[in-house]
Amino acid sequence: MNTAPKLATWLLTRLCSARHAESLIGDLHEQVAAGRNRWWYWRQVVIALALSAAQVVRENGLSFIGALAAGWLAMLAWFATNMWMTGSHVTAVNFVDDTLGVPSRHYSWMTIWFFTAALRLVCFALAGWLAVRIYRRHSYAVAIALIASAWLWKWVPWRMYRAFDDEILMLVHDVTGLGGLLLGAAWGIYQAKRRASRETRRSV
Repeated sequence: MNTAPKLATWLLTRLCSARHAESLIGDLHEQVAAGRNRWWYWRQVVIALALSAAQVVRENGLSFIGALAAGWLAMLAWFATNMWMTGSHVTAVNFVDDTLGVPSRHYSWMTIWFFTAALRLVCFALAGWLAVRIYRRHSYAVAIALIASAWLWKWVPWRMYRAFDDEILMLVHDVTGLGGLLLGAAWGIYQAKRRASRETRRSV
């Protein structure tokens, strides 16, 4: 007996309106039980999500775009800081040398590299949190849109000191970008659910 893909069903419940998702899932499950395959189910889910996204943008376009813009401002703030710290004027290196008394330029650049990597994670987490906080109506949708837009720009590239091998540098690049966005968005969604739960308890 065919079974509906759990991931596709989860996406429907999170990214479509509750009433529409519930009826659609019921219809799709009936079709799968009648013999439709998993690929057919996925195709219907993708179509439903595309239609739902178009409706969200049409009805709440300005707030949706505003949430994405706020997320991008946080990411670009990190980008500007990184470019300033690693510029040819080496102000940051001189500051590290003078303040921390680092014995060599290599260690100074390593210090800056670790700082910018940590700052990247924080700023990207802030970006995810801001987007979800501003656009609460469809928090999963705006989080996915922000992550997709950042991925298209390769997680906002950064100029860095070659502290490690290329493979490790790319891993840190991906983890700080994607990981930060996911952490921030997850925290924002968690806060929204806690707030909704408290309001429900008060109303009972």
